[in-house]
Amino acid sequence: MIEINLLPKDLRVKEIKSPDLGDMPIIPIGIGVLALMFVIHITLIAVNSVFDGSYVKLKSRWDGFAPEKKKLDTLNGRLKDLDAKVKTIEELTANRVLWAEFFDGLSNATLANVWYSSFSFDGMAEGGTLALDGFATGPSEVATASVGRLINALKDEKKISKYVDRIDLESVQEAKIGQEEVMRFRLLCVLMKRSDVKQ
Repeated sequence: MIEINLLPKDLRVKEIKSPDLGDMPIIPIGIGVLALMFVIHITLIAVNSVFDGSYVKLKSRWDGFAPEKKKLDTLNGRLKDLDAKVKTIEELTANRVLWAEFFDGLSNATLANVWYSSFSFDGMAEGGTLALDGFATGPSEVATASVGRLINALKDEKKISKYVDRIDLESVQEAKIGQEEVMRFRLLCVLMKRSDVKQ
């Protein structure tokens, strides 16, 4: 049978010939692929051992720094504690009561027939109270009047009034020291808040 193909040459279907595998060197190619895989495997092992060695060195150096890090952490904790204490002291000393000035004013305001037996302080400078215990000499009427004059003198004394919000008479009672009549008293000086202290 005769077939006539009238299509132009460039449109004609060409026959695809299957390659002849008989001529390909299969064994050398297989050996080359195996050799390449072996080289890649050895390279990966070498890289892994290098990284493992670096990791061990870094871990060893880090473990060497561990005692120093512990010391630094301890020091850092102490610095934080010290900083907190410094802040507390700064808060307490800001607008603080200048006790030398306060007691100088107390001395200025004290009358001739009055003396103090004790002082006690309750609370910090935020609205704390200072208790003044003492005696006024003389008969009860004179001693009582002296305690009243003392309270007025303390209120008028600028070195005291700048720190004290008010002065209260907590107690007054008759007593005797030897044969002398006295009046025992207790005054409570309520301190101002730091923000209200007059500088």
